[in-house]
Amino acid sequence: MGLTQIEEQREQEPHCTVKWEDTRRIEVIPQKYIRLSPLQEPEDKVTYTIVIDGVKRHGKVLAHGTKEYCESIQQKLSPQKSKRQVGNAASGKSSNLVDDLLLMGILAKLMNNVESDNTRDIHDAECASCKMKPIRQVDRYHCLECSSPNYDLCGRCFERRRQTGNHLSGHAMAHFKLPNELLGMQFNNIDNEVKLSKLKKLDTLRYEKHDGINCDGVCHQNNFVGLRFKCDTCPNYNLCETCAITKRVCTKNHERDHPLILTSNRVIPKIDPNDIEIGEILGRGGFGYVCKAIWRSKNHQLACKVIEISDGSSTSHQLQRSFVLELAAYRELSSPYILQTFAYATRTIPANRNRGPKTQFMILMELMGRGSLINLLETQPNKVSIRRKLSMSRQVASGMRRIHQHGMIHRDIRPDNILITDDYVAKIGDMGIARILDRNDQTQIGCIQFMPPEFFRNASDGHVKCDEKLDIYTYGLTLNQLFTERMHDFRFASPLPRITITKKSPVFYDEIILRCLDDDSKRRPRAIEIEKTLELFEQAFLENMKSESYTRMNTQEKDQVFIEFYGKNKSNIQRFIKEKFPEQFIKEIPIEFSNKQKQTPTSEEQHLNDPCRIN
Repeated sequence: MGLTQIEEQREQEPHCTVKWEDTRRIEVIPQKYIRLSPLQEPEDKVTYTIVIDGVKRHGKVLAHGTKEYCESIQQKLSPQKSKRQVGNAASGKSSNLVDDLLLMGILAKLMNNVESDNTRDIHDAECASCKMKPIRQVDRYHCLECSSPNYDLCGRCFERRRQTGNHLSGHAMAHFKLPNELLGMQFNNIDNEVKLSKLKKLDTLRYEKHDGINCDGVCHQNNFVGLRFKCDTCPNYNLCETCAITKRVCTKNHERDHPLILTSNRVIPKIDPNDIEIGEILGRGGFGYVCKAIWRSKNHQLACKVIEISDGSSTSHQLQRSFVLELAAYRELSSPYILQTFAYATRTIPANRNRGPKTQFMILMELMGRGSLINLLETQPNKVSIRRKLSMSRQVASGMRRIHQHGMIHRDIRPDNILITDDYVAKIGDMGIARILDRNDQTQIGCIQFMPPEFFRNASDGHVKCDEKLDIYTYGLTLNQLFTERMHDFRFASPLPRITITKKSPVFYDEIILRCLDDDSKRRPRAIEIEKTLELFEQAFLENMKSESYTRMNTQEKDQVFIEFYGKNKSNIQRFIKEKFPEQFIKEIPIEFSNKQKQTPTSEEQHLNDPCRIN
C-alpha cells in the first residue's frame, strides 16, 4: 500500500473534535485514542480519558465523524486559529519559543498536578479533588476525620496534599493499595465500615502491640498497643491514637498539615506460602529468582521475589537480614514510582541427598510487564522516544525524592533495578540494601561499576560513609545510559577507578547529568530539583507539541522534534529554573541523620521462620 493510499485510509478513520481539559484548546484526534468499550461510540459533550503516545489526558468530545467533518467543526469553534498555526501543528513543529508566561502556567499546574500514569486496580470511589471516578491506576486514600463518610483522594491528589471542602491535608487517612482491602483486612462497604469509631473497636487493631515502635508524641510510650499512625512526610514518625487524633501533637519536624496514615504491622502481611502459586521464572540472581505468581486467595497475578538460603551457610544471616530490611523499607515508603509490595511468606525446604535444608523467603510484588529498564533498552533498541524516556527519568527522580524525604538512601539505583510497566511507567525496585541515613553505618553498597568517587576514597578501612548524594551519582549514570542506550566504561586504576562516559546524552547532559556526576558530592543537585526540572521540560514540550502528526511519527522523527525543541528552549528554561526554582518548587522537611534511627523489623519479621499465621 502506497503513502497516498495510507493517507486516504487515515482520512476515513473515525475522528473526534476534542476540547482538552488542561489547556482548553480544541483539536481533532483519531477516535482510537479515546478509551471506549468495544463497539462503543463516543457521545458528544461527554468527557473521556484519552491516551496518545502513552500520555493520558482528559477531553470533552464536541463532535465525531470523518476527519473532514471534525476539522470543519474545529474551524467554526476556533476561528482565531490562522492557517499558519494549523500548518505548524500539522508539521509537528512549533515556531514559538517557550516564554515565561507559559512556564509560569506550567509551574502552577505542576504544583497542583493530579494526573497519574501508574497502573493499579480500580477503586469504586470518586476523588474529591480531581473528580476521577472510579479511582483507577493509583491508590485510594480514605479520610477518617472528615464529616462526610465518603471523602476520598486518588494517590496523585494525596501526594499533592489537595484540600477541598472541610478536608485538611493533616487529617488521618486509610491507605488502600488494593480495592476494599486495608491492612490485610477485607471490607465490603468502606464508607460505612472504615471509620475511626469502628476501626478502633476491631480486635485486630485494638489489641495490636507495636513492638520496637515508640510514640513520638508527648506520651513517649514504648511498644504501645492500639491504633498507630505514621506521618507521610516525616521519616520514622509514629503516633498513638491519643497523640495523633485527640491531642494533635506536633513534635520534632512534624507539622499539623502533614498527613497521617493509619498503619500496622500488617501493612505487608505474612501469608501462608501455599497461598502463592509459582509460575514462569522471569529472571535469576545469585541467591534466588523472580517469577510470575498468583495470590490464590485474592485471584491476583503478581510477581514473586524468591530468596533461597541454605541453613547454616556463611551468608544466611546477611541474606535474611537483607530480606527483613527490604520489607521494612517497603513498609515505610509509598509512591507511584516505587515498586508496590503486597505480602510475604517463608517456608522450609527439607534436605535431600544433594544438599542440606533450605529456607525460602518470598515477597509478592506488582508485576511489571516490560521488566527492568536494562531489559527494555536491550529488547527495544532505539524504539523508545526521548520524550518517553524523559517521563521515565522524571518518574525515577520522583521515587528517589520520596526515598530521600523519608531519611533513606537506596544505594543501588541503576537500570537493572528500575522496572517498567506495560505503559512505560518507571518504578524503583530492589530495596534490599536501602538504609536509613546513618553516617556511621554504611558498609553495604550496591553495584561497584556505579559507585561515586567518595566510595573508593573511603573504602580502605572497609567502612564506606555515604549519604543520599550517592543515589544522585548513580542516577546520573543511569540517566545517561537511558538517553544513549549505552553504558559508561568502568576501569580500575590508581589511585581511583575511572568512569568514562562513552556517549554523551543529546539532552540534559550539562544541566543535570554532569552535575549529578560531580566529584564533590555537595555540589550534586537534590532529587527534588532533578524531578521538578525534568517535569518542567516535560510539560513545556507537551504544551508545544499537541498535534496529531507527532503521534504518527516514527521514533527517530519524534526524537528530532524533541531535540529541536530542547535546543531552542534550553537556555530560557534553565534561566527560569534558576530564578524561580528555590521559592516555588521546594517544600520538604530537613533530612535527619541520626544514629538512633533504624529500620526496626517488627516482631513478626524477627521470627520469619515461625509457623505462618494467615492474616
